[in-house]
Amino acid sequence: MGTLLFIPFLTFTRMHIKINFPIFLSLFYLSFFCSVLGYLLYNYGLKHLSVSQVVNLLNLIPLFGAIWGVIYLKETLSFLKIIGGIFIISGVSLSSKK
Repeated sequence: MGTLLFIPFLTFTRMHIKINFPIFLSLFYLSFFCSVLGYLLYNYGLKHLSVSQVVNLLNLIPLFGAIWGVIYLKETLSFLKIIGGIFIISGVSLSSKK
């Protein structure tokens, strides 16, 4: 939905974008799987878990982003990323205890 709302503003830029099938397919993938499906799963989690549990799990998003970046994009795993991951896991596990 956000992509569709920003399309009219492309006329104010000097960028010339050729829309072909692979680009359209990429935009569809990003808008559906990352946005729509993400919000549906988030609401499903809210339906079956408490709000504090669901919000707590949102803190894991950067950790999984870094993991997928290392696996698929061949990014480097630095010492600071490892320390950050340890802090994230520690924080989520501490705040999840009853």
